[in-house]
Amino acid sequence: MVLKVSFPRWAKISLAVIILLLAVFIPLASAFPDGLERVAETLGVVESEPVWHAPIPDYFINIGGDWLGTFTAGLIGVALTAAVIIGVSILYLKFKKHS
Repeated sequence: MVLKVSFPRWAKISLAVIILLLAVFIPLASAFPDGLERVAETLGVVESEPVWHAPIPDYFINIGGDWLGTFTAGLIGVALTAAVIIGVSILYLKFKKHS
């Protein structure tokens, strides 16, 4: 059984908008620490050895410059998130059809 997947126009437009926003706001996002990091810095909390090593630490991949590395990491994050959502949706539809 082959399950055909097609994406509606709104989904394609949404993905394009997400990528555009990612490209525009990368310089702002990468320049400022998030709230938790800022509080830790203010209180003088020292970072200990991490329990788990992230696949893309600090949302940066060392290619090109700062902007390109952060943009690439963001694109990978968006692609992985979309892949998981699409995969779970396909599984849901497949099992829903059989029940």
